[in-house]
Amino acid sequence: MSDIKLWQYENENYNKISDEEIIKLIKSGDKSALDYIMNKYKEVVNIKVSKYFIIGAEREDIVQEGLIRII
Repeated sequence: MSDIKLWQYENENYNKISDEEIIKLIKSGDKSALDYIMNKYKEVVNIKVSKYFIIGAEREDIVQEGLIRII
């Protein structure tokens, strides 16, 4: 199975469960669940980051910080 098909299969499964359940999967070591939740909220973080400016920080650094806060 190709990586794309595998991702789509996992994505469909994660769409069927709550974020709380996904967090439980992440805590149990499911790395694809972590990828899913990060991708799910990346656009929200990007929108929020666009409102901030930190001297000496690049935009991508602020995005990464936002994603870390989600975790």
